[in-house]
Amino acid sequence: MTNKNHTLTQNKSENIHDTCEQQQDNADSTKSRLKPLGLLAIVWSVIAALFGVRDHKKHERDVTEGNLIQFVVVGVIFVFIFVLSLIWIVLRILEELTG
Repeated sequence: MTNKNHTLTQNKSENIHDTCEQQQDNADSTKSRLKPLGLLAIVWSVIAALFGVRDHKKHERDVTEGNLIQFVVVGVIFVFIFVLSLIWIVLRILEELTG
């Protein structure tokens, strides 16, 4: 009886291990089929994120297909441009008021 229980337990363990391997293989094949996001897609995603209008499907796409470094670099560039634009606008307004 103990031998049967041991065999059943071993079979269950093997089935679980096989299932985990299949899931990992499926995840690996899905990742290999995904093509990386292009620059334009990254720019639009960053702009949407800055304005707070992100779509859930596109967010999932960005997480699975995107590269974090690319998003950070584009985000920093856009924030820098935004801050410079605000400074330029304020300086022009002050120039008009004092000039």
